[in-house]
This record gives sequence, C-alpha cells and structure tokens, in this order.
Amino acid sequence: MALYRRTGAKRHSTPLANWINQEGFGDDWFKNFDWENFSHFTTTQDVIDHMEDLTKKFFLTKTKAELMEGAIKYRIMLYPISTTADLLESPQLAYRGFWTEVEHPELGETIRYPGKWANNSETPPRISRRAPLIGEHNEEIFAGNWGYPWKTFKT
Repeated sequence: MALYRRTGAKRHSTPLANWINQEGFGDDWFKNFDWENFSHFTTTQDVIDHMEDLTKKFFLTKTKAELMEGAIKYRIMLYPISTTADLLESPQLAYRGFWTEVEHPELGETIRYPGKWANNSETPPRISRRAPLIGEHNEEIFAGNWGYPWKTFKT
C-alpha cells in the first residue's frame, strides 16, 4: 500500500481510504483518520501496521480487474502486475489493436505477436514477417556480411 506524506497523503491516500470505507472495511479509527496531517516521518509503526492490515483485507476481496476499475473510478495510483495471460486478454490492448497475428508456415499455424506500441498515423509500426528461425540467416551473415567461406561451417 502506498501511503504518502503530507500533501501527497490527502491527494493519493484519501481516495483509497474512502473506497475502503465505502466497502465497509474501515473501522472508526480509519474512517476518522487525519490524512491532511499524516506523515511517514512522524507516525508510528503501529499506525502503519493498522492501515496495512485494513488495506490488505480490502485488497484480498478484489480481483486485479476490480482493483484497476476502482483505481480509474476513484483516481487512485494503483495498477496490477499483469501475467502474460492477463496481457493477452487485456481489453485495452485489444481495443488499441496491439496484438498482431503472424503466419508461421513452417509450423502450419498463426502465432500472436506483440504489435504496434504506438498509434502513429503517418508511419504506423508493423510486423512484416515472422521472427527468424534459429540459424535461418547464418549463411547470409557469415558468408555474405563477414566474408567467411560458408563451406567451412557446413558439415
């Protein structure tokens, strides 16, 4: 949990505390906490432990998606750490057209690749072909670019 000191506490921690209270996880102490004057420099470990305990109990009732939706709704600095599966199922990445299907004839299938990282109107990034196979361009590099006799590499 990120609790901020002095001016940051009110701006960043108050929305999270309000959400925790709205969901019924805050006790009377937490509901009446003075975020305006809170500072990590002057608080006790007991205060931090109590805040973290309430916040942890609250977080454990939410999925990553629910926490992200709440972060957007309440303007809280909070974001999920995504797994590969989370990224593949991300509505935001799907909406932005981030994923690109690339043919792999040697495998007889199509594989999803990360695609454009930005939406440029005049020079959109794109994937023009699959990634090279291991050793696929060795002759071109060793013999063509570096001048090694290719027959010495072939056995």
